[in-house]
Amino acid sequence: MSQFIEKAILFYGGYIANEHNPNYLPNIVVSTLKSIVRDSDNRQNKMLFKLCVEMSLMMNVIAATHKISKDSIGKLRTLCEDEVRRVNGMISPYKAIDWQA
Repeated sequence: MSQFIEKAILFYGGYIANEHNPNYLPNIVVSTLKSIVRDSDNRQNKMLFKLCVEMSLMMNVIAATHKISKDSIGKLRTLCEDEVRRVNGMISPYKAIDWQA
């Protein structure tokens, strides 16, 4: 355990001493980290796309089955934006039902 701590301290000391040296970390570490971030971004983008498709489907079904004016949608959008900000994006169907009551 103490050998691990010693290596960590030496690494950190070297890192601080060479803070302005962009080549301090081995290239393999940098490329590995970039690959991990890129893969994560790709997965998130794919999931966001799928969610957008489902949201579009749901909005079109609602628009086709309900007679809602553009003014009402505008007012509701403003209320929803305020609510999402207030709850920091943590929404649930139960709170929506309570909110509509």
